[in-house]
Amino acid sequence: MDSEMIHNSQQVFNDFTRFRMNQTRPASSGQTAVITHHQQNTKNDEFLKENKKEKLNLPVLLGSLVGTMLPIAVMIKKQGLKLPSDIKTKPFLEKAKDLYKTFNKIEFEEKELISMSLGGLLGGTLAGEATDKEKNPQNRKNRIKEFIFQALNVSIPTILTGALVRQVSKHATKYKIPLQIAAPIIGVGAGMPAAAAISNKINKTFVDPEDKGKKIHPKNYLVHADDAVSALVLAKVPIVDKLPIKAILPVIFTNCGYETGTAKD
Repeated sequence: MDSEMIHNSQQVFNDFTRFRMNQTRPASSGQTAVITHHQQNTKNDEFLKENKKEKLNLPVLLGSLVGTMLPIAVMIKKQGLKLPSDIKTKPFLEKAKDLYKTFNKIEFEEKELISMSLGGLLGGTLAGEATDKEKNPQNRKNRIKEFIFQALNVSIPTILTGALVRQVSKHATKYKIPLQIAAPIIGVGAGMPAAAAISNKINKTFVDPEDKGKKIHPKNYLVHADDAVSALVLAKVPIVDKLPIKAILPVIFTNCGYETGTAKD
């Protein structure tokens, strides 16, 4: 009797141990598939590896920032703007205020916006190429494709918006403000699909024959803030022109350069 009780207790213990050491899930055949702790941990490691966030690529960020700021320095000098002579001796916040005031005085037309955008894209792309440890040819293709897409995605809507704004300024009188508001909407709305179509054609023909291209969906208009902000700056709508929209431009174009420099797929 004692031996039977010992045997039953041992059986219960073994069953409990197997239950704790294994996990079950429904298999496609309707039966039960057993996954050991080792297998489950391996799957967890693979999942975390695939879904971990990319670390900030500081060299690409700096490259994008420098590329964006260089055209701004040229604009300040070319337009005869000057920073205060005592700016070097001022505290950091005072320096930032002086820089903002000077930057806000820049007259932005199409060439200023496009040059600032291209500077950020070029800086990010070159920094991404220099710091790419994988040296994967496909990564280079992806950066080039992203550069072409981003460059056209800023240039075409900006040029189209600029042309519409000039026509409104020349001919509109009674409905000038509504037309000034409509100009960037039309410029961005028509320019983004055109830019995507042209960049897809260039990338597929000259860069990557297997490129699937990028499609513009309604949600993309909310994502591409660079087009919207650039268009609003060009439109010079009285109400909007009083807002500190210009200050967002360097941030946006630096971000575009960073996305281009870190493009991998």
